[in-house]
Amino acid sequence: MNTIFSRLKEYVDSLGISNNEFGRVIGCSSAQVTQMLTHEKNFGVDKLLKIFSGYPTLNPDWLLTGNGPMLRDNKTSERNKRSSTLITTPISPAEEAIIYKMYKEKEAKIEELNTEIKNRFEIRMKNERAYYAVVDLLTYRDAERTAFSIINHYVRFVDREDDKPKSQWITNDDWAWFVGENREPIRLTTKPEPYTLQKALHWLQRQVAPTIKMVQALDRENHTTILKDMIEQAELKDKHKHLLQLEKSTIEERIDTAVPQGNDGIF
Repeated sequence: MNTIFSRLKEYVDSLGISNNEFGRVIGCSSAQVTQMLTHEKNFGVDKLLKIFSGYPTLNPDWLLTGNGPMLRDNKTSERNKRSSTLITTPISPAEEAIIYKMYKEKEAKIEELNTEIKNRFEIRMKNERAYYAVVDLLTYRDAERTAFSIINHYVRFVDREDDKPKSQWITNDDWAWFVGENREPIRLTTKPEPYTLQKALHWLQRQVAPTIKMVQALDRENHTTILKDMIEQAELKDKHKHLLQLEKSTIEERIDTAVPQGNDGIF
């Protein structure tokens, strides 16, 4: 494949010099030159400038694009073939324009990479929260709105005001700028369902039963009473006591009975 690397290798071979000698002219080690010519490792504009300055007979248009002859003229002095001394023959305005353009493009990339602050924000959701996020996205067809509304629901940075309660602290200006003005938060959850025996048993079977079975097996093997002791030491919460009372009652007594809602997140 005819690339800038293969053309450069062709030129170096035509000079009959070693990679080490070529590297001295452009400020590279022999290994770096080998990487450049053999493995097509990218080199910067600074190296390109040194190549054109150190080897003024090399045609920049040919090296960069493959157009035209390899050399600026058909005669190359023996000195240029063998010399490792940097030659400072000036290049043409057209060549200078090409190199300057490449330099500015690289400079822009470097400036972008050197940005002082880089943040990557990632929102992960599952089950009910994922469902409502998708509903909002499909409703408004605006990924930015959905993402920032989710962030706005869960996160807020404020300016501390010691003479006011936290709920009245003003949102930080930088955070307000980042989130956007008048951004409504999205509620990604629904009202909790009543705590029932079926719900508790389902959670027990799905989340706890395997661990209980493992502890039972350990108790049998080691002749211990770890599980029994844990159960005896456990304290029932109000919702558990209420559920026990509810399950013992008759159907008539259950009418209009509501189970108190806890906010512990675990049954």
